[in-house]
This record gives sequence, C-alpha cells and structure tokens, in this order.
Amino acid sequence: RRNAWFQRISKYLAFCVDGGILGERFTLGTFLQGMMRGAGDSRELRKVLEFMLHLLPRGERGDFANKWSTSLISLAQLLHEPQNFGKYSFNRIVLRCMVQEDFLKHEWRRINKSSSILYETLLANLLTNPELGLSLKTLICRQILENTSTKDWSMLDVEAQIRILVPALLEVTQGSSVALASCATAALVNLSCGKDVAKNMLVHAGALKLCMTQLKSKDDDLTLYTLYLLVNLTKTAHHRAIVVREGGVPLLVELLTSSYQNVRKQKILTEIASVIGQLCNDEDSRTVMSEDFPVVICLLWINEQAPMNTKVKAKVLFALRQLAVFGPNKIKIGQTAISNVIEQISAAKPKYIDCLMNAVMLLLMLSPVRTNIRLMTHQDRLADALETCGLTEGGRESKSHRFGPAVWEKVAQLQERIAVEMAYSDE
Repeated sequence: RRNAWFQRISKYLAFCVDGGILGERFTLGTFLQGMMRGAGDSRELRKVLEFMLHLLPRGERGDFANKWSTSLISLAQLLHEPQNFGKYSFNRIVLRCMVQEDFLKHEWRRINKSSSILYETLLANLLTNPELGLSLKTLICRQILENTSTKDWSMLDVEAQIRILVPALLEVTQGSSVALASCATAALVNLSCGKDVAKNMLVHAGALKLCMTQLKSKDDDLTLYTLYLLVNLTKTAHHRAIVVREGGVPLLVELLTSSYQNVRKQKILTEIASVIGQLCNDEDSRTVMSEDFPVVICLLWINEQAPMNTKVKAKVLFALRQLAVFGPNKIKIGQTAISNVIEQISAAKPKYIDCLMNAVMLLLMLSPVRTNIRLMTHQDRLADALETCGLTEGGRESKSHRFGPAVWEKVAQLQERIAVEMAYSDE
C-alpha cells in the first residue's frame, strides 16, 4: 500500500510540474530544459526528476521508510544498463517528455562519455519494451526518422547504429498498430537508403516477406512506406528474386490495377512504377508482367494523365522503358506513348531532368521498330521538341543548355539511330 501511495504521489507531482499549476508558463519540458542548461548539477532537482519518473523493479514492493523509496532506480544506473530497461516500471508521461526534449540523449552522453555503448542501444531497448505505450514508441520512431534524414547520416559510418536499430524496428513493424508499423517502416527506409549493411540485414531478417504482408494491409500510409522500402531493397538481382518468390509481382499488379485511375493515390502509383521498373531488370519478371498481367496498359493510361515534369511521370516513363525491352511491347508502347513522350521532351526543364532522361531513353528503346521512328519524325516533331526545350539549336547541341552531358549523350544516340533508319528507308 505504501509503495502504491508513493507512486500516486509521484504521478500527481509530475502532473503539477507539467503545467498542472502554472499552465504553459512552467511545464515538465521547462524543467528538463533548465536541467540541461546547468541546473542538472543540482542533486535535489535530480532526485525530484527521478521521483517523478519513479523507476521501480517490477513486482518489488520497496522500502519507503525514508523520504522516498530506496527501491527507486536512479536514471544513471538505468543508462549504464539499458538492456535491463524492460525489468522496470515507470511513469510513461515523464519518460515521453524526457525523450521529446532530448533530455535522455543529453544524460546518456553525460553518463557514457567513456563508454562505447551507443545511444541507439537505449532506443532499441525502449522500442522492444512491451510496457511502453504506442505514443512513446511512435515518438522514438519519429526521432530515429529525423536523425537519419540528414545528409550527414548518409555520409557517416553508421554500421554499428544500423545493427542495433534494424532488429528493433523490424520487431515493431510486426505489432498490431498500423500507425506504429508505418512510422517504423519509414525509419527503416531512411536507415536502408544507400546503406548495403542495412539492406542485407533487412533481407536476411525476412523484411521482404514482411513487406508483402504489409502491402495487403489496405492502409495507404503503410503501403506507401512499404513501397519506399521496396525501392531500396530491389536494387540487386538476388533481392529482386526474393520479392518475386514471395509473391511480390501479383501484389504489385493488384495495387496498380486497383489504383491507377485514382488521382488521390499518385504517390503510391509513383512508387509502384518505380518498383515494377526495377523488377523488370530481370527477364522473367519482365516477361510475366508483359504476358500475364495488364501492367503496360495501366502504365500507358497513367502516362497519358500524369502532369509533365513530375515524379510520377518520370517513374512511369522509367517503368515503360524497362518493359519496352520485351520485343512485343515496343509496338504497343510506341503506338500509344510516343506523342505524349515527345510533349514531355518539349516541356523539359533542368530542374526535372529525370523526366527528360527517361523520356529520351524510352524513345531510344523504341527506336529499333521502324514505325516508331516514323512516329517520332512525323512533321519533325521530335526535332522541334528538342529545339523548344533548349537542348538543340539549329539541329545541333545548344552550347547554353543546362541538362548536362549524360542527357545529351542519349539524345545524340537517338539522333544517330534515327538518321541511320531514315537513310535506310530512302534507299
């Protein structure tokens, strides 16, 4: 009874400090910020904070003969042994505020100056703690998301942090909360971006099978973040083979066919096109999508509707280009898409260079078919489009264009192929 009484007192004190008396003029956040600015050296204030947090071993009654419990675990002791976090009960509201205000990170760095234990170890233990509420776990996932979204993260050697966080985030994604799974998946997207260590860990841990399960959720946010993750994980042939083996192609086609006319699902369609394009690097997937599913028809419809110089346009052109490697698709795509693709070239801007590059490469892929060449050169519309966007001037490369040498190299290849075909036709 005495233990329960002190727990109630600690919760009431936390309520009073967190705006319960002075409102927004003094909150728990204000208290923690003051401690980080130097007041944290005060032993009495630290005792007050630890009393409000009220860390207690689970199932232990405690001895409250003193001013407050001798069974209370100090924050310093906990931060020295983060793997034991699940053994304690605590005030979730106080801990949430400590995470939100970065006080926990501040204390970790102060206490573990000479230790090789990373702060991510504590975050991983918090994420896998069954006693933590959804709101706190979501906050931790968002903190990981923010920390890994900076340019510095992609350039740093963070293999140790990745090996700690990936298993914990994967465990979270398998929980019952769709919102938390979405947030954890978003964090995994950032962790795996450009990091082969993270990609291999995820695939080895069964993340691709989990992605297939998440695509069946019918939740737009979870579907979108899962597709982002699949874009990262389908860069290599081995990983793509696992996606196909786990039934990824029918699932992606189902998403495509059920969403391609829905303008509100443009982001999802963009990533579907990106994943399909990457899967089509492999001949078997390319053939199956072309012969067994209406993928080309859906993508052609989206291409016609997509605004010029947008991400969805670029990714759909990329997917069509990949599918055009399959011979019969060259005629099907060429008859429907060439006019629209040339319009995209005409409207091209350096800021949206991906659209132009994919448009030119699609035409290059379609150029082995003579009827496609005729469609491109009809009334000189391709030459006019190149002049309009500023790539050429008087039929030659413009010295002032800002599209870069890579784009011009592909344009030059396309012009050469058209010239050869036209010369052959004249003969």
